[in-house]
Amino acid sequence: MSMRVGKWECFFINDVFFRLDGGAMFGVVPKVLWSKKVDVDKENRILMASYSLLLVGDGEVVLLDAGLGDKLSEKEEKFFAIERKSSLLDKLRELGFKSSEVTKVVLSHLHFDHCGWATRSNGDGRFVPTFENATYFVSKKELERALFPEYREKEGYDKRNFLPLLEKGCLVYFENEIDIADGVRTVVVPGHTLGMSITLVNGGDRSLVFWADLVPMSAHLNPLWTMSFDLYPMMTMENKYKWLRCAVSERWISVFQHDPFNPVGQVIEVSGKYKYSSLEEEVDGKIV
Repeated sequence: MSMRVGKWECFFINDVFFRLDGGAMFGVVPKVLWSKKVDVDKENRILMASYSLLLVGDGEVVLLDAGLGDKLSEKEEKFFAIERKSSLLDKLRELGFKSSEVTKVVLSHLHFDHCGWATRSNGDGRFVPTFENATYFVSKKELERALFPEYREKEGYDKRNFLPLLEKGCLVYFENEIDIADGVRTVVVPGHTLGMSITLVNGGDRSLVFWADLVPMSAHLNPLWTMSFDLYPMMTMENKYKWLRCAVSERWISVFQHDPFNPVGQVIEVSGKYKYSSLEEEVDGKIV
């Protein structure tokens, strides 16, 4: 699945499908409400995806987030019900890209399901950057919390995914926002973690937003619906109100990273509520 946004050819690449507890994904929202949006299995789990976005253009090959990777134990893979026919790296090769050709990797945050392929084993027990010629980017606040996590944060981080980047000196950390490439800007939006970021791709007439875990699935468009995994839910709500208004008014293309059925679409406002729609859909007699 791909599309052009301005100068950038955009490829949407799913690393794995997996399952998480539905209650955890919707926090204090009653199941009677969220179960109308997503299907739930007998163990109260919902199906999720792990999409990365590959941007190709202007001599750059930029990867936004890096999937779950291959570091989970057999027990963990069973717990998350991992479904993988081919990995992020396999799919990059299918598109004609070697790991050595990726020039930049933007990590929205350092939870294991977003940076798993940032590193890989070199075969002798050490982990090295997967994209050996790339510069990696993450916010300074995110890196600090990943290195020295508080009690609630510890389970989300696997230092094998990012310490090798520091050791090699290929990790750039930034304060509040950074221009990754021409027309590609990454902005810190605290809430899920203090240092999580979203990425905006300027397409001229129409731009794109990679929401990461600010809006992980199209079912999370209600600004008041936050995850149990959000460490600062009030910040999540504030940032959702702020950025969803922009997405609607400027007709951004939205990437919902964890949505297995609607990973790409747009946000519209109907009767004061934010809704998902395909990129071209008739609403109230108008094509939006």
